[in-house]
Formats: sequence, C-alpha cells, structure tokens
Amino acid sequence: MCKLKRNECLNNTGDTGSHKKILYIDDDETGRMLIQEILCDRHVELLTAREGNEAIALFKSVANISLVISDLKLPDITGFEVLKTIRKTDPEIPVIAHSAYLHNRMKEKCMRSGFTEFIPKPVDIRQFLILVDKYLDPCRT
Repeated sequence: MCKLKRNECLNNTGDTGSHKKILYIDDDETGRMLIQEILCDRHVELLTAREGNEAIALFKSVANISLVISDLKLPDITGFEVLKTIRKTDPEIPVIAHSAYLHNRMKEKCMRSGFTEFIPKPVDIRQFLILVDKYLDPCRT
C-alpha cells in the first residue's frame, strides 16, 4: 500500500485522463484519508466531499463519475437524500452506503432505498476493494 503525501492519489480537478472516478462522501477526515490510502494503488481518481450538498455539487459538475460511496450520517443532509438526488441525475450509477450506523436493519433499509451495496464501518479493506473492483472493473471479479 502506498503512503500518501498531501493530494497524491487525490485530484478534485476532474482531469484524470482514463482513470475511473469515485466520489467518496464522509464527514470524518480520518475515514476519508483511510479510503484515499486504500485506493491509492487502484489508479482511480478519488473525489471527496465532507457534506452531502458538497457531494451533490461535485457529482453534477464533474463528468463521468463511475461510483459513489456515501456515509449515511452527514452534517447537512443524510446519505439517503444524497442518493435520491444522484438517482434523479443518473439512475444507473452504483451508489454504496458506508456507515457504522447498523441498528434496526440498516442494511435492508439501504437496499430498499436504492443503494447498490452496503459496507459497514469500520472498513474491511479486502471486502471494500472487492466491491470497488466489482463496480469499476467487472472483469476483475
């Protein structure tokens, strides 16, 4: 696994050539840094947002995002609201819920709401990478 330097493997400009783009939404800075580290060797462009409305703005302004991964509990709006807005723009894009909030059958609620997958926190790196590969490069799985 590579060790990140500031902004290495992270480019919020939208200029990556052929790299696939992942939008990761989490208000926890440590969580965002961990995902950056996990994905650093995957040759993807990782766009990050701290809040739901910031993520929606990024999604609408950056072309060709391939995968969205969102925490459910965000400072401004919920991950469910983010999902609803993204689905209006692109009903086919894979959107994965990523949360430590697991009570009351949260995984089932996420799937019924239209999330493609659910990944619990803390992240299981192996499972996380399997899901990312599944949606970014179906030939790898």
